[in-house]
Amino acid sequence: MLKGTTRSGFAFEIPDARCRNMELVDALAAVDHGNLNELPTALDLLLDKPQKKALYDHLRAADGTVPIEAVIAELSDIFKVNQEGKNSSSSPE
Repeated sequence: MLKGTTRSGFAFEIPDARCRNMELVDALAAVDHGNLNELPTALDLLLDKPQKKALYDHLRAADGTVPIEAVIAELSDIFKVNQEGKNSSSSPE
């Protein structure tokens, strides 16, 4: 289970199976190469419907829109939190 909170305060819980999905990797690679059309696919593969709605509500601007840049930053943070958690748990104390 991938659990954490992004820098903006969005709390998430993602089952391991969702993170190990090759279709997610494909969608993220497409986004990384500039194909923002794959961003919704990546989010659907990573987050369940209630979490995706919670993310959008968390990021919603005063005018009611959900900024693409904010979604990308949160997605990046989700994976950074995961990486930092792995690094901190494997480091000796």
